Amino acid sequence: MKSKYILNDKKNNFLKYNFKHLGDIDILSLINNLSKIKESDWDSDSIRNKGKTHSKVHTLPIRWKPEVLSQTKLTQIENEIFYDILDFGRIESQLLSIYKEHYGDGFIHKIVLANMPPEWNIQKHRDSGMSLMQVHRTHIPIITNPYVTFFVKDEFNQMIEGEVWEINNAQPHAVNNEGLDWRLHLIVDYYPYKGLSQEVAEKVRLF
Repeated sequence: MKSKYILNDKKNNFLKYNFKHLGDIDILSLINNLSKIKESDWDSDSIRNKGKTHSKVHTLPIRWKPEVLSQTKLTQIENEIFYDILDFGRIESQLLSIYKEHYGDGFIHKIVLANMPPEWNIQKHRDSGMSLMQVHRTHIPIITNPYVTFFVKDEFNQMIEGEVWEINNAQPHAVNNEGLDWRLHLIVDYYPYKGLSQEVAEKVRLF
């Protein structure tokens, strides 16, 4: 079990924080385009929902495929059809500007929308693997309510729509939606050419 979290230790040593507010984006166009998504589309990414932790969270892949989870060298992947349906280029350009300011040059590796049901908790867990430890994982609330709380280690946060937050997914984290409404987050992973990805890749060779 210890070897599984070697990458987590490297990421924790580099980040040294649980939450980081990066900025804010205009999400109005994305909200308006959600009407183009059919209810059945939310079941097209069921692989991410295996296991009890995310079993009731409905996801929509914008830039995601199962193969990314086994990547040891992260490369850019193709967009899903929902990228164009949602006119996601407007959102990506805003995000890239923010990410490059904070992390330097790189690319957006994974993009999903995650819809969490009311009165549901995502249990405490840690992410693992190269595809999740070499990236900066960010959450952008699209639709939320005052009863949604995000926990990372011993800190908690109640995010507001349009805010871009990095969470340290190498730490134990959980989410509670104690409200009566669904919570919709945009989850985006940014891969920097230097810094975090370089640190994790170099240090892991020592083992």
